[in-house]
Amino acid sequence: MRVLFIPSWYPSDKNPFAGAFMQDLACELVSEGIEIEVIVTHQHFKKIQSKSSKSELRQDVKVHHLFGWTPPKISKRLQEIWLEDCSKRIAQIVDFSTIDIIHAQDYVGLFLASRLAKQYDKPLICTLHHSDFLMDLIPTWRKLILTDILPSTECCIVPSKAMATAILSQNYLEEDQLKVIPNYVKTDKIKSKEILGESPQKFIMVSSSEAVKRPELAIDWMKVLPGQLDIFGSVPNRKRLEHLIDKNNLRARVQLCGVLPHDQLLRKYSTYDACISTSSHESFGISIVEALAAGIPALVSSRTGPLDYIDDQTGMIIDQVEDLHQFVENYQHYHAGKIREKIHSLYDVSRVIPQHLSLYRIIYARRCVV
Repeated sequence: MRVLFIPSWYPSDKNPFAGAFMQDLACELVSEGIEIEVIVTHQHFKKIQSKSSKSELRQDVKVHHLFGWTPPKISKRLQEIWLEDCSKRIAQIVDFSTIDIIHAQDYVGLFLASRLAKQYDKPLICTLHHSDFLMDLIPTWRKLILTDILPSTECCIVPSKAMATAILSQNYLEEDQLKVIPNYVKTDKIKSKEILGESPQKFIMVSSSEAVKRPELAIDWMKVLPGQLDIFGSVPNRKRLEHLIDKNNLRARVQLCGVLPHDQLLRKYSTYDACISTSSHESFGISIVEALAAGIPALVSSRTGPLDYIDDQTGMIIDQVEDLHQFVENYQHYHAGKIREKIHSLYDVSRVIPQHLSLYRIIYARRCVV
């Protein structure tokens, strides 16, 4: 079986961390006997390069890179021009007679995947990851297109119950077309904390450059929480955050540590006592789950994706300052082994990949019925 992935973002030489979990998923599926090809349209916001393409075999996954266009965010007309151009160029690269399923990874990729699925009469799956659905930030003209496209998919995958609720409440499709398949972690690759202390003294936060991550709130929390906070990732407006840290006299206790390679981060979690996530919305929250897999509890501000796994055993949803005091007071009740065990049972790669394989086989079988 051969599946064509069309992601909205994917690792490149310029940005090796973008969409790394999509690349990892492709590799896991290949290891299970699924042939994967990937179409990546690279974004160039400041400079439109001359149109070109490059194909490579990356970790046993055939990846086709298209340069010279950015997925347009301005209007339906520009998007249509982009779709037409990409479709023509992809036709010269991909042999669609060998493709069994097209799998779009998020909604910008879905626009292109839907065009190709219609053109070549291929079954279409999409996975919607983006928290824009939770915040209802999809532009109206794109909502209209999605309302037309999504019902034509064989299945729409979302990583959490909160995402499923958002998709259904916005009337994109019917419930029987929606399937929750969470993101996964490789628990055997994450160094585990053996035992938790009596109180938390070291906190870790992993943030992206999106404003929705709200690292300034984490800094505010440290006026109440004891010990030290290390923030990893490409935080938004670093100078403003540094000013905020200094303003609150937290320079000795809050560090902006920058981007850390993922394999190193997986070994870091266990050196901390708790994880902090101050994002307002999370479609899933992979960094939170990675921290939990290391055996440390999480302080989370979002009542979206994390509600699937944050409970009295794994951490706390923080609604007000008093909750921070309660977390510290109750910290000794958390158990590293139990936290890790729960995450392994729900989100280990061995639990999640079979769900993808089952869905592929069902859809493939439908097409093979004469």
